[in-house]
Amino acid sequence: MQYIDDLRNLSAQDFAELGADEVAYIKLISDAEGEQYLICAGDGREIAVAEDYETATLAAHHYDYMPVWLH
Repeated sequence: MQYIDDLRNLSAQDFAELGADEVAYIKLISDAEGEQYLICAGDGREIAVAEDYETATLAAHHYDYMPVWLH
């Protein structure tokens, strides 16, 4: 049960860093160039932008991130 207690007592900073180097969030964005897919690390750092979802997921895998669709 210590594990559960540890999770309950995470600081905001600790929570933000969970999965920061393991998960990549992929989000559809619109800008002057049209629609693109933004790839962000688990802690919100922008990693890259791709032209399509497939390329975004392949890029995430290439850099050892687990891609997750953010909608």
